[in-house]
Amino acid sequence: MARRKTMLKSGLVEDGEIAHKKPSRTKKTASRILVPYKARGKYRIVDVDAHTIEPSSAEYRTEDQILDPSRRARLLDLCRNLTRNSSLFQTLLGQISTNVVGTYGGKVSLSLPNEQSNDVLKKAFRKWTRNSDFYTSDTLNHFLKRVLREFIIGGDCVVLFDDGLVEDSGKLMFFESNEIVSVNPDVVEQHYGKGAWCSQGKVYSAHGRWIGTIVSKS
Repeated sequence: MARRKTMLKSGLVEDGEIAHKKPSRTKKTASRILVPYKARGKYRIVDVDAHTIEPSSAEYRTEDQILDPSRRARLLDLCRNLTRNSSLFQTLLGQISTNVVGTYGGKVSLSLPNEQSNDVLKKAFRKWTRNSDFYTSDTLNHFLKRVLREFIIGGDCVVLFDDGLVEDSGKLMFFESNEIVSVNPDVVEQHYGKGAWCSQGKVYSAHGRWIGTIVSKS
């Protein structure tokens, strides 16, 4: 009661008001706690006022160091076994594909000044979606579902656009995870330069930057 009278006399609050004051030490305490961790990169901290974000860092471990080949092979075998033999897993995978990709092959939005050009390009895109796979002449809808399925089961895949790589067909080329291969180190350096190296089909520069993936189609 005495404190309330003192606040009223000092003009901090008027009668009938409720004062909500945060202690001044809260901000200082938070700064003492967060700054050391932010400097060490322990937590993902974004300070809008100070315009600071978590610093990024390059991954220098090889694919084999992240997940050794034997464990990788066991995971792939487990996922493929579930796909072949588990009706529940097949149902879930099909539902995920439908929810993510949908039932259409894809849509394109155009805003060219010429409406006639918009219509021509939309018709061309619809025609392309009916035959967009280079190897199987499959629809874009099924192609996207294959990409999602392979990413879930195999953990990786490669998609290329044939703009002169093979026949300049303008179609998509799809490579599954088991079509990503490693080659002799001498061949890697010959094609990608000195110091380049390969791990699980991924090619890295001498500085550890990913620069390509080696694939093989039977």
